[in-house]
Amino acid sequence: MKIGIFGGSFNPIHKRHEEMALFLLDGYVDKIIFVPTGSKYEYKNNLIDNKYRLDMIKLVIDKNMAHKRPKTIEILILFFIKILLTIFLH
Repeated sequence: MKIGIFGGSFNPIHKRHEEMALFLLDGYVDKIIFVPTGSKYEYKNNLIDNKYRLDMIKLVIDKNMAHKRPKTIEILILFFIKILLTIFLH
């Protein structure tokens, strides 16, 4: 199984994010794991709250990628790992 990891601020997630994910799922990878950046992302200020960005990602997946739906638990686990890494490495 080929797994793609799609990182970004998703602030907010938009049509191009969705198009890229669907493009990759149409023959390059079997699954995509979305990894939103933590709230202390150094290149962007004024990020939408983490919870809302995660909710937006889930909505897009549920609405438009249900037939190829990445597991929400994987999104959550990687999201929290990213937060922990941000805390301990900065």
